[in-house]
Amino acid sequence: MVVKMAYLGWGSLLWNYKDLKIGEWEKIDLKLPLEFSRISQDGRLTLVIDEDNGSDNNIWMTLAKYKNIDIAINALKKREKTLKGAISYVNLPKKKYRIRNTSPKIAQQLVMWALKKEIDVIIWTDLSSNWEKVREKKYSVEDALRYFKSTPVPTQMKIFDYVYGANQIGKITTPFGKEFFKFLSEYLRDLVN
Repeated sequence: MVVKMAYLGWGSLLWNYKDLKIGEWEKIDLKLPLEFSRISQDGRLTLVIDEDNGSDNNIWMTLAKYKNIDIAINALKKREKTLKGAISYVNLPKKKYRIRNTSPKIAQQLVMWALKKEIDVIIWTDLSSNWEKVREKKYSVEDALRYFKSTPVPTQMKIFDYVYGANQIGKITTPFGKEFFKFLSEYLRDLVN
């Protein structure tokens, strides 16, 4: 039996999938609450599913060109430079799953979408916001902007590349993204004047 596996994505995976064996990314009719509320190891602000702070955005999917589910999961783990446990999956035919941070409500949405599209396995990076752990305060757009302004220029460039890519390639719009582009346009206008 051929298993139809799909990766779900919304961040840099859309434009920087490295050695993953995949098809074309396509925007799907499933919305998840996303926000740039995670600080990655290299200092970037990255998108995560964030039911408290995010705004609904259509996500993307691509078919994984692997025959083995474990190999597909390990390939995403390697690309994401994370632990295997940070990669969640649902294997519908075998009724097996590992869901790390995604809430039951959203997991159910993902399963219903997969059933509707006749996809056997869905795999996604399941990291959560780490704002309180890193910044020792609740996430806010204002604090995310403060964080951006306080980082060294190379880190600011990484943040810009990621937020710009998510917006332009992924068509992702979040509360932080709106304020970030507003801040940049005002900053550039002040530089010119």
